[in-house]
Amino acid sequence: MIFQTPDNEYHHQEIREYLSDLAIVADQLEFNQRLHVDVVQQILTNQFASRKSHRGFLSGGITFCNLLPMRNIPFPVVCLLGMNDRDFPRMKNRTEFDLMAKTPRIGDRSPRHEDRYLFLEALLSARKHLIITYTGQSIKDSAVLPPSPAVSELLEAIADGYRINNESDNPILSQIVFRHPLHPFSPKYFIPGSSLCSFSKDHFETAVASIQPRIPVKPFIHHPIPMDSRTDQPIHLTDLTRFFSNPAAFFLSARLNISLNGATPDVDIREPLILNRLEEYHIGQKRLELMLDGGDVQPFDMAIHKLGKLPPGSAGQCQYSRIQSRVDMMFQQAGPVAAKTGDRPVDLVLKDVRLIGKIDHIHGPCRIVCHFGSLKARQKLSLWIHHLAMRCMYDPQMPQHSILVGKMNDKPQRIALSAGIENPGDILSDLVHLFQTGLTMPLRFFPESSLAYAEKWSRETDETRRDQAALHQAQTKWAGSHDLTGESAHPATRLLFRDTDPLEDHDASEETAFRALSLRVWLPFLHVMEQ
Repeated sequence: MIFQTPDNEYHHQEIREYLSDLAIVADQLEFNQRLHVDVVQQILTNQFASRKSHRGFLSGGITFCNLLPMRNIPFPVVCLLGMNDRDFPRMKNRTEFDLMAKTPRIGDRSPRHEDRYLFLEALLSARKHLIITYTGQSIKDSAVLPPSPAVSELLEAIADGYRINNESDNPILSQIVFRHPLHPFSPKYFIPGSSLCSFSKDHFETAVASIQPRIPVKPFIHHPIPMDSRTDQPIHLTDLTRFFSNPAAFFLSARLNISLNGATPDVDIREPLILNRLEEYHIGQKRLELMLDGGDVQPFDMAIHKLGKLPPGSAGQCQYSRIQSRVDMMFQQAGPVAAKTGDRPVDLVLKDVRLIGKIDHIHGPCRIVCHFGSLKARQKLSLWIHHLAMRCMYDPQMPQHSILVGKMNDKPQRIALSAGIENPGDILSDLVHLFQTGLTMPLRFFPESSLAYAEKWSRETDETRRDQAALHQAQTKWAGSHDLTGESAHPATRLLFRDTDPLEDHDASEETAFRALSLRVWLPFLHVMEQ
């Protein structure tokens, strides 16, 4: 028990007041049961943790205040926090109409000189200890950041005027300047005898774990998962295109029923001032598809303005005008577009495997697909798979050519696939075989990185450096950049391949190696592509 003294009298008074309030609440709720002492202790702890002191300035404990005149009175310990280079002394922002700043006179206020005087007052107010903190290291690149000029001058005065035990060298600054690690769980905080210390149990456990020998991460899949009887069912053309757009995610979803989709973003309650890329894509894609189908776009344009999907006023009109111009350019890039003739069914038997589905976006002798966005590898793969299926049907009413229209650097891009393909059935059968393999184990095929490898490999004329140059190009897509997320950051890829580098092919068989798969899938496509 802690007896009441003049120093802790106000604490006892606060406890009595809160117990009285607690009794009033219990009486109002007609609560007459007994409470365990642990429950009462937890209630009081939560209450006092969120309750502020009413004693105000100079409360007898720790006092926090701004660095103001007449606030610096003698204290045993004085702490100056945030003494950074750009924060102290204050920089006076001059305005064009400030005549006093243009022609200063004696007696005018100078915030910079006042701050330096306040710093001197704080030094004189410290009776036993003076603690100064500042950000001395960049959190981006660990570059050294200087302290405030006032702190630098203080350190120079200490280094010039004081020494330790008459030593020839001057290590005094190393005794008074403490450089903290960037992370609070650094083992330096918990070394016995260290000048740094921490009282966090969680950080201590993290520091202990960080110095332990690393345990090799076990692979997510040790052996291929055998196919079950349900795999005898026909393969749908849609599943085949979905698989090659992201084999890792398709494997988790189809065989392990694992979905790693992120949380749905919250609905923005503010009125939009500009369309984001997704909203712009949906509007442009709908208008483009309407034009391809031969529909009238004027009612669509009127509906977009009336539905409130655009920012208000002239800003929304300007943005929609830009969308209209891009849609018109892409429509012209598609070439002469015949009327839409509907969908054609697909039913193929490829080496005892049945492939079913449908061919859509048929416009006379061509299959034309327009994508109001940058053409990614998944759009090209979808075009390629559907084109192979059309060439395998040997149907005179089936289109002979495929055209894909999209954007590249805000300019229309057009990709055309010719009808002259040797052995389209063998190529499609090989893709189906990879699909079946990818259902038993993670496939080392990543659309963007694999396409970058195949494109560089096919263009490189020097065979001695062909593989390394192509692999370097693929690693650029794999790692990404500051403004573009690489394929290595996809949740499914990170889960399946863990800390390994699937592009290096150290433990992969010849059939499932990244290099072999990239050329196996993309080279036939690049040979028939006409840009």
